[in-house]
Amino acid sequence: IEYTSSSGVEKLAALEFYEKWGVWLGVGMSNDDILGGLDKKIRSQALITGGIALLVGCFFSFILVRIINGRVQSIADIARKVGEGDYRVEFNVKSQDALGSLSNSLNEMVASSKEMLGQINQSSVSLASSATELSAISDQLVNNADQTTSVAKDSASRADEVSRNMDSVAAASEESTTNLNM
Repeated sequence: IEYTSSSGVEKLAALEFYEKWGVWLGVGMSNDDILGGLDKKIRSQALITGGIALLVGCFFSFILVRIINGRVQSIADIARKVGEGDYRVEFNVKSQDALGSLSNSLNEMVASSKEMLGQINQSSVSLASSATELSAISDQLVNNADQTTSVAKDSASRADEVSRNMDSVAAASEESTTNLNM
């Protein structure tokens, strides 16, 4: 837009609305400033300012990446220990972001796994105790069976002896009867 200011100086102006930010941006310069290189100075200052902002942004991005990478590496190291069977570890990322949520979830998983392993261990101990009791009962049953067999053999032997004695008594009775009849 070309216009003449109230002091009679011819000027050029540019006005534009930036929807992304919701702002109007306007720049106005006199023709003498444009011809004197002010536009080039502004452009070079804008490039320098943009370059500095880019460098600062890259620096902060680098720092943030290192911080996040360190937290992720910490979680990975602790997860490796859990994978090796160490359930005493604790994920210690306490932030209120996705990594903190992941850390809390992994802590719950480790606690649940630890509890489950404790129950399995307790069941194994109980099973071993029951197996020991069953073994003792089995040994007692074998011992009782051996005693029953011994008693049965002894009873059979005594029954044979009683039978022989009865045969002797019968024979003696028969001999007595024969002697009396004569």
